[in-house]
Amino acid sequence: MRKKTFGKVTFKGLDEKEVKSFLEQVAKDMEALWKERTLLAEKVEELNARLEGFTRTEKAFQEAFVTAQQACKELKDNAGSEAKNILEKARLESQRLVREADEEAKTLSEELKELRTRRLAMLSEIRGIVDSFGKLIEHWESQDKSKAVK
Repeated sequence: MRKKTFGKVTFKGLDEKEVKSFLEQVAKDMEALWKERTLLAEKVEELNARLEGFTRTEKAFQEAFVTAQQACKELKDNAGSEAKNILEKARLESQRLVREADEEAKTLSEELKELRTRRLAMLSEIRGIVDSFGKLIEHWESQDKSKAVK
């Protein structure tokens, strides 16, 4: 703009100094605007770069959040499955223990029945022995009385 020239006007033309002064001012304003535009363009590039960084960070956070949610769901599902497995094992173990206790109770009941039968048999034998000794004692006593009377 500073190199632009105009033809000379001879009659009722413009003041050359004013025109040059005006053009100088326009050139300065244009330079200032160009510098401001350049600075703004650099600022836009910088902000775009920062925005891209923030966008990548946000995406990484979103991916981490999704991964954490999935891990949480898997942990919850696994915990539920594990709890079901533990309960099933406990149920089976309790059934086994009840079965064993029933078998043990049945065995003990049979042993007790056998012991009672044997006890009754022994009592009967002892009663027989006691009766035999009683009869033997009576026999001896009667022999002693008959010998004492003679």
